[in-house]
Amino acid sequence: MTKRFYIVRRGHETGIFTTWDEYMKAVSCYSKPEFKSFASMKEAQIFLMKVMKKKKHNQNQLQKLKKKTQLLPT
Repeated sequence: MTKRFYIVRRGHETGIFTTWDEYMKAVSCYSKPEFKSFASMKEAQIFLMKVMKKKKHNQNQLQKLKKKTQLLPT
C-alpha cells in the first residue's frame, strides 16, 4: 500500500497527517470538513502553503505550520 499524506484545512485539527487514523480523528463528525490527500509530503506542503498564502493567513500561522510539518519526513 502506498503511503499517503492528508491535508485538513477545516476540521477538529488542521495540518498534514501521515496516517488514516490521525486524519479521521481530525475530520470525523466535523461539519463540512475540507481535506485532500497527496502521494508525497512535498506535494502536500506546496499545496498547503499556496492555500494559506492565497487566504492571506498571517505570518505567525505560517510559521507554526512550517514548524509542525518540518518534523514530518518528506
